[in-house]
Amino acid sequence: TTLDIWRRLLAPNSTSGKVVLEEELCKVLQDHELCTTFNITTMDSGLLCMIVSSITEENLDVLCRNTDLLPTFLKIKSFPILWLVLRGFVHLSERPETARRIRTLLPDILQALQFDNVEVILKALNIFRNVVNHVGKMEACPVALELADRLLHLFNHASSEIRECSIRLFRDVIEAVAWWQKGKMKKRVLRSLVPLLLRKKDETLSVARV
Repeated sequence: TTLDIWRRLLAPNSTSGKVVLEEELCKVLQDHELCTTFNITTMDSGLLCMIVSSITEENLDVLCRNTDLLPTFLKIKSFPILWLVLRGFVHLSERPETARRIRTLLPDILQALQFDNVEVILKALNIFRNVVNHVGKMEACPVALELADRLLHLFNHASSEIRECSIRLFRDVIEAVAWWQKGKMKKRVLRSLVPLLLRKKDETLSVARV
């Protein structure tokens, strides 16, 4: 699939002809017909090219200054584009100084968890985890209750990596909820007890140990 090709192309250990392939991919993203289909400008697609290219300090700074435009890409109904955008958010969320900017976009990123795509879900979970770690639990999670609901459904996901990541993040989200929402979060915690207990016998050891 297109997503598989892009993922292999942009893998950290991929070096063979990577620069040339990145340039070709950028040309595709800036194609006028493609931009029209996705209802974005060629200038907007330039941000996508920065996400596609090898991440540099300069690119990160530009992306950070234009985070208000990135939610537009999250609404594009294309797994490859969504994967690229989330990839950019992952890099931004890894830096403490930019993680705070990402915080305001968490409601948009949350919507990525509704898709049944392992690569997309893992990227979204990593963004939440990074923001929580850098910004602080109470400040980082303005969508704690809704996120908790989404995570509960991921405990039984076919991917062991998603099961493990969702359980770890759920524990952080429990602490991230505001005091006036503690009662509602308690209901989520009670609903999680049986699924979490079952995961203690998970066939994947790393999940069982979470």
